[in-house]
Amino acid sequence: MNEQAPGGVPGEERGAGRARFRRYTAASPSGGRRPSTGPAGNGVGAEPGAAPAGDGAPSRAVSLRHKAWPASRQCPDIALDLGSARTRAWTLGKRVILDVRTVAFPGTGQSYPVRRGAIVDPEATAQMLGRLLGNRTSRFSHPVIAVTAPTLGGSAFREAARAAVRPLQPRAVFTVPSAEAIALGAGADTARPLLIVDVGAQLTEVFLLTEGTVTEAHCMAVGTDDLGPTECDHVVDYVADVVTEMLRQDRSANVLDALRRGVLTAGGGALRPELTWRLTERLHAPVRPAPAPHTVAVRGAGRLVQDLQGRTPGENAYGASAPPRP
Repeated sequence: MNEQAPGGVPGEERGAGRARFRRYTAASPSGGRRPSTGPAGNGVGAEPGAAPAGDGAPSRAVSLRHKAWPASRQCPDIALDLGSARTRAWTLGKRVILDVRTVAFPGTGQSYPVRRGAIVDPEATAQMLGRLLGNRTSRFSHPVIAVTAPTLGGSAFREAARAAVRPLQPRAVFTVPSAEAIALGAGADTARPLLIVDVGAQLTEVFLLTEGTVTEAHCMAVGTDDLGPTECDHVVDYVADVVTEMLRQDRSANVLDALRRGVLTAGGGALRPELTWRLTERLHAPVRPAPAPHTVAVRGAGRLVQDLQGRTPGENAYGASAPPRP
């Protein structure tokens, strides 16, 4: 039986959240760790009631992880998915997903600060986020903010995202590759290869995950905004071409395993049944939309924030039990 770590969560489960955190890019404006909640004299992270070192009492192994803060002292940590058409935000505690148009009003009319998956106007994005989340944070709170990022977004997206959330006064900002957020939000088993097709409003991405890490990624600057109400051939042809090219490379064994397992689709485009049917026909493989595919990425980022805060990893971002693994 696992040793119960402070905060009521098994040590192995909390360690999994920490391990995932180390894989992402983090920047802490405050530069400090959370204060120790152990009693004075027992050392950082000491267990309440443990004897101070050197008093002759038998020592007892304790975890150096900090306890979860009481609910009254927790910061309203936030997960964000900044899409070209819609922005979705999840806040710790409320477990409510806010879903609004990605539009700002800088005084000269409407502005669209995110285009084709890139933050083209960080200042307008900051204004939009302030309007959306300003009343959910206070000047005394410094939340941890997780932002989903296009896998090929690179450092330019990370810097723009940090600039956009700076008015929220975060104590740490980290970006989560959207492919990994989708897999986490869908409750997918990442021990086996997994193919993900993310069809957004202005961007289509195809990923291959191997052992939970993106090993291949492709994107096309076309999404549902560029298609007719029932049109999807352009996206289907692109995905089929990408998968065919993958099969010609050294990772063909992983691609074949992922195809036998089935393709996971996400994004607003996954809500179109004709896309699922056409992909199944072209790829000769089962294709399954993620549960609530338009919000699965922000739920995955929110679940990561839960893990970091010592919440129950078995709960997803909207507070229900995790969906079945595909």
